[in-house]
Amino acid sequence: MRPRLILDKTNLMLRVNEAVLVQEFLTGDEFVVNTVSRDGVHRFTDVWLCTKIDIGRAAKDLLVRGPAPG
Repeated sequence: MRPRLILDKTNLMLRVNEAVLVQEFLTGDEFVVNTVSRDGVHRFTDVWLCTKIDIGRAAKDLLVRGPAPG
């Protein structure tokens, strides 16, 4: 990825990108945990298990398996 191609360009919201965040792509399983909070009480709503695979070059893919077992 080349951040220079994104920085200072107009995005889909018609705003100029003032910063760029770059994150390394890691293959393998990933757990996504969703939560909700109200009045200082925090609850887990659901957990998803996803598998990230590298399909070559700059292309990446995310396979969502659905709710995590258990």
